[in-house]
Amino acid sequence: MGPASETARLCLDMASQTDLPEHRIESQYAQGYLLYMRGELAEARKYLENAGELYRQHNGAQLVFPSPQDPLVGSLGALMHVINHLGDEAGAERVEQELEAHVRRLGRAYDLGYALCFQAHLASTRRNYARLRARADEGLTVCNERSYPLFGAIASFYKGVAIAHLEDADAGLHMVMSAFNALERLGCKLARGERLHEIGRIRMAMGDLDDALSVIDVGIADAISSGELLPLTMLRRTRAEILDCAGQLAPVKKAKARAAVVKTTEGHGAGAGAPRK
Repeated sequence: MGPASETARLCLDMASQTDLPEHRIESQYAQGYLLYMRGELAEARKYLENAGELYRQHNGAQLVFPSPQDPLVGSLGALMHVINHLGDEAGAERVEQELEAHVRRLGRAYDLGYALCFQAHLASTRRNYARLRARADEGLTVCNERSYPLFGAIASFYKGVAIAHLEDADAGLHMVMSAFNALERLGCKLARGERLHEIGRIRMAMGDLDDALSVIDVGIADAISSGELLPLTMLRRTRAEILDCAGQLAPVKKAKARAAVVKTTEGHGAGAGAPRK
């Protein structure tokens, strides 16, 4: 995440030189988001909360920012995940409610599509698949209507996750992989480890433990090589679950193999296969 680190540093430098509220807000958000993706959650929280506080102090909805995205939408979207990862689900819920109210009040489709993707991601992290489906469906509608291919692919990915867990694993996985490949073609590497984690969990739920383990291992390697360390804990925890499942299934597989051998032997036993005298 070297280029991102340099960009965040430059934003902080610019804000310190100009002291403009829009630059200060944007720089705090950029640094907080970077730290969030690195998994440095306590520090990320400080910057993201600072961005929100500055936005409120300076009536940020009336400011003109360097990027088209409203920085409070981005800050709250990241902050609810940070707080959730820190173990405060109630706190994350409060931040999500603030995000929901703010983005609806803004009335901007781009920010709404972005927020819904982050809300879908949070619901998926919590394995609340009914809420995930609702967020992803609305997000996909917004993104398709306005032709936002990146967020549309993310919403489609999470809709597939919900379908895989709630309705039809094969159909859901097909949608997930189509969206995953679309994001790869768009060059979206951000949160790739988290997407691989979702694919691994679907494979695990389907009983494809070898494939699940392979996907999770790719996710772990990807997170480490990219420096995007946020999903590492989830990936490693799921890896342990897969190995535990495989260990529990091993005796069953051995028993089935023995039963198959016995059945074959019985079918070609002494009466059938013994030489006649």
